[in-house]
Amino acid sequence: MPCLALILLLVVAPSLDAEFLRVEVAFQDSGCASCIASLEGRLGRVRGMERVEIDPDRGVVIMHLAPKNRVRLTPLLARITQDGTKILGTKVEARGVIESFQHRLTFTPAGLHQTYRLSLEGEAEGTIPESSFTYRLRGSIEETGPGSEPLLTASTVKAESKVAGGR
Repeated sequence: MPCLALILLLVVAPSLDAEFLRVEVAFQDSGCASCIASLEGRLGRVRGMERVEIDPDRGVVIMHLAPKNRVRLTPLLARITQDGTKILGTKVEARGVIESFQHRLTFTPAGLHQTYRLSLEGEAEGTIPESSFTYRLRGSIEETGPGSEPLLTASTVKAESKVAGGR
């Protein structure tokens, strides 16, 4: 029985410790007061959303996500733009796995089946993260066009834990 529990832990553990934790979106509203008023409700109904803060004067919405959520960024941002609101920039705090292949870094929040090209800047620049760790990072997301991987530019990267089964 202990062997079965260990196998189950190795299979399940990588998918439990990665997610978007906080998403901050700068926006330009469409001029529709009721659209901005309904934004908190639209975002608050997302499964895994813990809290939504909107500052219409600054044009910022901050979303705090629950632990172990499976929120995908693209549909989340689509809820913001569905009424004509324009996204000016997206900052994220996330937890996930960084992989390096042929001098190219990628970031994957486990269980989401979405990979982001990863660029490092600021204090994160010059570090080559090990693939066998889960990392917490802060940075910004840039959509690069239909069908291509979005670019996540991380300004901070911190190792949190060794991935089960990692080297």
